[in-house]
Amino acid sequence: MIKKILIITPTPTHPQDAGNRARIHRFVNALLQMGHDVHVAFVKREAGDVPSMEAFLGHRFHAIKLVPIFATRILDVGCGAGVLGKSIKWRQAAEVHGVELAIGAAGNAGDHLDRVWDRPIESVLPELSDDYYDCIIAADVLEHLNHPWETLKSPSAKLAPNGKMVISLPNVQNWGVVFDLLEGKWDYRSEGILDRTHLHFFTRKSVEELFWNAGLRISHIGTTTRGPSLPNNFTKSLRKLGMETETLEQDAEPF
Repeated sequence: MIKKILIITPTPTHPQDAGNRARIHRFVNALLQMGHDVHVAFVKREAGDVPSMEAFLGHRFHAIKLVPIFATRILDVGCGAGVLGKSIKWRQAAEVHGVELAIGAAGNAGDHLDRVWDRPIESVLPELSDDYYDCIIAADVLEHLNHPWETLKSPSAKLAPNGKMVISLPNVQNWGVVFDLLEGKWDYRSEGILDRTHLHFFTRKSVEELFWNAGLRISHIGTTTRGPSLPNNFTKSLRKLGMETETLEQDAEPF
């Protein structure tokens, strides 16, 4: 059966000798060989550099890159004013729901998202349909919850088959935190790893245990880096004392 197919792409089709252009042409040629009527529309995107995008999305800049492009039903837990969801809806055709405790921010999110709940995620979960969402986002959320271990188990039931969760957590093994701790400092701040609203703190190992206990499989762990680097002579001294330094060396810089 011959079909009419319209391909909309932000990548120009010419010149066609490299990168995404070459892939587009191979795809179009394959469809043409199957006898389909194929048309390609080029839609120019707004120009934007990485620093400005990062400033716009804040700490959620890295989350959007992990949201599957095929996801059409997305839940953003801790959606704030809906900036991330708005960016996702701009990038792809998707129904985006949000959960946000701050009523003012939730009101703003309602202008951009398809539905927003201004209540704790624990009270919202029973209202959500099982096997519904292609992607659930919880960017810097779990550390604020009273019982993240229990809460994490429930959203997984709301995922559609092959659905994914995108979760970010601050790393308390960051060298900046460890250095201050060695000097006897554990000073809470208005933001960052030691945000005074954080109820729990995680390392890579405890994050892996968190997901394992929730029955979830980790497919990818990415990191963002911030702060001073771990001094080589420090780890050498620790090894002389018989301490394993592999995890500290691996996770001293991730934020």
